[in-house]
Amino acid sequence: MIKLKDILLESDKLNILIPRRSKEERYEKYLVLIQKEIQDYIKNGSQGNLMLRNFPFSELPSNLTHVGGHLGLVNSKVTKLPENLKIDRSLILDGSPITEIPESIFIGHGLGIDKTLITKLPNNITNLGYLSMNQTKVTELPSNLKAIFGDLTASDASLIKLPDDLYIGGELYLHRTPIQRLPDNLTVDGDIKANWTQLSELPKNLSVKGNLELQDTPLSKKYTREQLKQLLPGVKGRICNV
Repeated sequence: MIKLKDILLESDKLNILIPRRSKEERYEKYLVLIQKEIQDYIKNGSQGNLMLRNFPFSELPSNLTHVGGHLGLVNSKVTKLPENLKIDRSLILDGSPITEIPESIFIGHGLGIDKTLITKLPNNITNLGYLSMNQTKVTELPSNLKAIFGDLTASDASLIKLPDDLYIGGELYLHRTPIQRLPDNLTVDGDIKANWTQLSELPKNLSVKGNLELQDTPLSKKYTREQLKQLLPGVKGRICNV
């Protein structure tokens, strides 16, 4: 009589003889699985977020035209975004090798491009939920960009110019940028953190509900705190210049 225990023992012996997949075979299976997951996402109506951290391909599928939530490509190998891509929420590209964002793209909320090689933003962007561009080579923002409803963070970036009449609903971070002048008619609901910048000129009609930080800037060396408060009556919080 063959007992179940004997069958299981014999099965274990046979499994020992079956060679495991090689590292290359496992990686190929992983690539196929990722591609299938994206096609399933598209097939199901592109609903929700598509987070592809460390995505191993240089391009996204050509039939990906809509992302119903956030599209995350952090530290991916993607070098190019498809034309006419619509993203309902945020596009997060931090640490990716992408160098350009297509003019035809639609971004419904925020944009993150920290530590990328991107040098300019599309001209069709008129407002964003937030913009994070730390450690980038972007030197100026599009003149059509009129509102960022959350934070604008550009620390350690190459930024030298912001558009006039810009509204920022959160905070403005400019630490260690070469910017020399804030734009006219700038409105910031939070703080402006501009320590260790090259700010040397005063803007017209600056409105800041929070604090203005100007440590180690030409302005902080030229004016006292009391003089800055008189010259910038639109700053409602503290002016920190030392």
